[in-house]
Amino acid sequence: MLSLGDGTHVTYATAALFNFNVALREAGTKIHTATRELKRREDEASSWMQRFISREIEERARTRDAVYWDLVFPGLAAPERAQHRIHRMLTRATVASVAAAAGATAAELLSVATEGVGTLAAVPLGLASVGAEMVYTTALQIDLAFDLASIYGVPFADDDVGEISTLLALALGVDLVAEPSRHDQPAEAGETKPWRVMRQMLRADFGRRVGREMVQQSVLRNIVPVAGILVSAAWNQVVLRRFAEHVHTDVRQRVAIVRACRDVQLGDQHTARIMVDGAWLIATADGDIRHQEALALAKLIDTLPLPERIAVHEASFPDDEERWFTQMQELDSGSHAALLAVLALVASADGELTTPERRFLKRVDTSLHCGMDSRAIDAMVARMRDGS
Repeated sequence: MLSLGDGTHVTYATAALFNFNVALREAGTKIHTATRELKRREDEASSWMQRFISREIEERARTRDAVYWDLVFPGLAAPERAQHRIHRMLTRATVASVAAAAGATAAELLSVATEGVGTLAAVPLGLASVGAEMVYTTALQIDLAFDLASIYGVPFADDDVGEISTLLALALGVDLVAEPSRHDQPAEAGETKPWRVMRQMLRADFGRRVGREMVQQSVLRNIVPVAGILVSAAWNQVVLRRFAEHVHTDVRQRVAIVRACRDVQLGDQHTARIMVDGAWLIATADGDIRHQEALALAKLIDTLPLPERIAVHEASFPDDEERWFTQMQELDSGSHAALLAVLALVASADGELTTPERRFLKRVDTSLHCGMDSRAIDAMVARMRDGS
């Protein structure tokens, strides 16, 4: 039977539910839209995380543009607007994490205080608290990524699900999954495919791993009664600040790539293809492609006059570095500076220029006689990394 003292625990559980009500309703709405069935194809969103991202982008794109940001943050430059937007996300996420941990704690205390009688009420309370917080926090991160890109004038498109999945994976510590080549596999005539780096970021198993890590971290930070309230808030701050830093850096990278390509006429696909092939070669000069390099390549492909899909029998990127250096000589001299800038941006996307990448840049500079300024490139890398 319940004792009089048990009323305190019941009241605590009721209060926790009430305080979490707003975040829970918003999270419920987002879950509902995320679980609507989307058209499935092997190169489109197929995991629940990817469908969730797709719906968030779709909804965000309808309301976020330059006019919106002028109204919300009048008179502020893009970097200042970005910092205000990041702070808002951190505040909302902290409130949600504290409420979720309080709900989970209330559920555990209710079960203990009632000697198991309240378990039927406690279990749904705990699951709802942790699950809603996870979905709500994930939605805040997706929204932040879209908003920062929109603030800087390089918004994500409806089909950029893989890019945002990769940003989430980067903050969570989830590695990219290797993507096999398809040009050397049997295929029907006329069949097309996305570029290899796009396929890599859109793999269903990659999306599932990101979603699984989200769930695991949400459970871990809320699993300890009482102390979980502080642990959850602190953990969320660390993870979300790291995510915000990665997103802000990626957005500045997107802006720089767009500007570099805008400095030269890129009307023909031949020039664009040479540039993107060189970007792939320098990105993989020091090993397998990483998150930031994949993101930079994806933006480069979107910016250049290249098709979204290519023939299945066509290799996305070359392996023959010597052949590329020969083809590079075909570029118009007006494209040389843009090529060098793009290569430097892609190589430094992860915050540093490794020795193989520096050698690659130096060889390009020597071949094209660009007069590369190594100090200027190092300064650019530092600005991208530090946001200065």
